[in-house]
Amino acid sequence: METMKHTVKPVALALALTMLCVTAPPPFDAAATARAVRAVVGGPVLGVLARVGGDARWTATAGRAEADRPRPVPANARFRIGSITKTFVATVVLSLVAEGEITLDDPIQRHLPGVLPADYPPITVRQLLRHTSGIPNYRPSVMSTPETVVRDRFRRWRPEELIRIATAQPRLFEPDAGQSYANTNYILLGLLIKKITHRSWQREVTERLIKPLGLTATSAPRTDPKVPTPHAHAYVTLTRDGATRLVDVTRISPSAVDAAGAMISTSHDLDVFLHALLTGRLLPEPLLAEMLRPFPGGSVGGAGYGLGMMTVTLPPACGGQTLYGHGGGTFGYSSLVLATRDARRRFTISANTTALDEANSPVEKLLAAARTAFCGGT
Repeated sequence: METMKHTVKPVALALALTMLCVTAPPPFDAAATARAVRAVVGGPVLGVLARVGGDARWTATAGRAEADRPRPVPANARFRIGSITKTFVATVVLSLVAEGEITLDDPIQRHLPGVLPADYPPITVRQLLRHTSGIPNYRPSVMSTPETVVRDRFRRWRPEELIRIATAQPRLFEPDAGQSYANTNYILLGLLIKKITHRSWQREVTERLIKPLGLTATSAPRTDPKVPTPHAHAYVTLTRDGATRLVDVTRISPSAVDAAGAMISTSHDLDVFLHALLTGRLLPEPLLAEMLRPFPGGSVGGAGYGLGMMTVTLPPACGGQTLYGHGGGTFGYSSLVLATRDARRRFTISANTTALDEANSPVEKLLAAARTAFCGGT
């Protein structure tokens, strides 16, 4: 089942920016984007919702909100945003840099003595933000299979516990000698925020970003397992004795992902946040530029990665523009938010699935829908 609405405004042929000039994307193609959104549904994807903001105003939903009922996905559904949380957390960290509380080149050990093994080299705030620290990811050892998700879904993990799990493994490389995406980096940044501000990262995100921007459907829970209504349901597929069944994991403790992925939001609120960030409302321009600059020669899943911000390059036929945003996959939800540098076109999409994180991830389908939103039928 599908619902859609749209109004398209004229798209300027060129946009004069104070910082740089870019070519505008092609006019928004609602029909092509609708087809791409519908194409996301299938396989492990039960339902999907999408929003275009900026030079077009458009929303769409397809599929269903629950596995055993035909209820459609609400266009205003809340969902777990997974690693899109990292962009919120990075924005708070960079705000502390702007305020002179920390610098990007501070070793994390200076602020959090003893949190890393004694034989670790200095790991800077910048290296944590852009995943060049060489610290291993704890996630493969924590709730990484359907069985452990179901077993531990209400367990309360402590950040220090997650860091110990990660650092029990060998370091991946020397700092800045490579780039490897690891939730551990952002668990450490969450602890850093608490050390500097004496308030949790959840409280700082709420006071610095959620409240000022009026993100009334966005939250940063600590251990509360609920996703507020309305929402679509998330599942894992459990196989036992040769039989498979779906287990609804919409209710689950977010402590296993903490500052790396615990937040809940909507397509509307994510659209507002990304617009505010890219238009300079949240950070001084030099720090925003630093945030958007990918680590040279590195990549995360084929995308460039700066300080809590991914970059995706459009095909040459679509002008070869670079889009900025982040993706997120966690416990049966998979989401993506991207925008042009001037924020004049923005795209948010979220799917509720029966897959676990990267297992059968629909990320390629989400990216295909995003490319269509920016490029139309080209």
